[in-house]
Amino acid sequence: MERSFGVAGVRRLPVAALLLLAASVPAGPRGAWDEAAGPSRFSDVGRIAGSPVFLRPTNGSADPEGHGYSVPSQHVCGPHLCVHWVASTSDAPPLVDGNQNQVPDQVDRTLGAFETAWRVEVVELGFRAPKRDGSSRDHGPNGLLDVYLADVGASGLGGYVATDDPHADDDSYRYRDYSAYIVVDDDFSLAQLGVSGGPGGLRATAAHEFFHAVQYAYDSSEDAWLTEGTAVWMEDQVADDVDANRRWLRSGPLVHPWVPIDSSRGLNEYGAWIFWRFLSESEGDAHGPGQTLIRRVWELAADGPGDPNLFSARALQEALGSRHRALPGVLATFGAWNLAPATFYEEGASYPRAPVSAHHHVSVRHPVAGWSTLRVDHLATGSVSFQPKVGSPGRASLRLILDAPPRRAGSSARIVIFLRSGYLRLVSANLDADGDADLRVPFSSWKVGRVVLVFSNASTSFRCWTGAGYSCNGRSRADEMPFRYYAALVR
Repeated sequence: MERSFGVAGVRRLPVAALLLLAASVPAGPRGAWDEAAGPSRFSDVGRIAGSPVFLRPTNGSADPEGHGYSVPSQHVCGPHLCVHWVASTSDAPPLVDGNQNQVPDQVDRTLGAFETAWRVEVVELGFRAPKRDGSSRDHGPNGLLDVYLADVGASGLGGYVATDDPHADDDSYRYRDYSAYIVVDDDFSLAQLGVSGGPGGLRATAAHEFFHAVQYAYDSSEDAWLTEGTAVWMEDQVADDVDANRRWLRSGPLVHPWVPIDSSRGLNEYGAWIFWRFLSESEGDAHGPGQTLIRRVWELAADGPGDPNLFSARALQEALGSRHRALPGVLATFGAWNLAPATFYEEGASYPRAPVSAHHHVSVRHPVAGWSTLRVDHLATGSVSFQPKVGSPGRASLRLILDAPPRRAGSSARIVIFLRSGYLRLVSANLDADGDADLRVPFSSWKVGRVVLVFSNASTSFRCWTGAGYSCNGRSRADEMPFRYYAALVR
């Protein structure tokens, strides 16, 4: 779908898209949103002309995107949601009914996948349940969440999320927490969706799109790196064996560490999932306390009555602070982990390694790597590698002098020592208040393969609502932050 600028001059981008698309809706044309609010992000799928609300497949030919049913639909409901389908046309799922319960097996599988997503995301992890849709004109048989099967795979889509909540079309409603509905492909055909098809594709899509419906209960218009990043992250929590989310790693900080993690350009918002994975694993393990940290981010970003309504980067900063963790150090450690994902991440042996920004060779003949400067954009990292030449004495060390921006600006640094034994050491480079440090690390060519210095720029200062596509749909006030460093061999 197209990406364009729309309502109130705020950039419109797809929110809920495991496979390429989703829809999130702003609460009407509000040009005076404060800095704490999130940017409006939505696609035109099923949207009524001149209105921020969307049309369900059961609205038939009125759906401008052609996903409307042309024949009567049926539905089956579980404890928490209902699945709708048709028995003919291209939107029909395979009608095989192996258990002879009068419901096609594909519909049973879809209902099971979404009920599993509900159990994990709402019951086990404690996120908010999607809001009931009883106030919507076309709310299905009851107020439960509705999932519609349609041939969206013909458009290369696995599914999308949208809203027809009346509040979304009511300027007197100040908030952006809405009910939602979901549309997913009718058969997850491998011919249409490739590796994203099949039973695994259905389970991953259910985990992803259901979490978008959950997000609507917090803030339907949050920044894409939070909405898409945590939705892709959620795939591992619900369907860890599928690993469909790995395809996004090359669109994120593992391959492009110099690109801000809050960027919504070039599919970076999907690749940002590895940052949320890092947070959950660095809190303890991939399925432990980190989930409550990410839930806390959403609680702080929420925009309903009585909610804090912080924008994404500020919500992250506050959530970390409640755990006595500071964003600059967390971001620098993230950059260090990405240099050796197989060592740090649970499934890191399958992840690409992050590249370094600059290389220096230091030897007895050339013992000094003079002052250099590395510029790092906001919410990004940069790294510099120092490699000892053969012949560096057994007791040699590398002296590093750092001249970074003041700590209050969001600067931090880490050092990763790659040992020839195959092990590594992660060292904190403790910057003083002015951003300076003077330290030594082992540098014998017999023991050390290389030393990598990692800088992070964790600034959360933004000019909001500029349409730049970063946090609060704004532009950072602190890009290209200069980090100066000096290195010398000490014998």
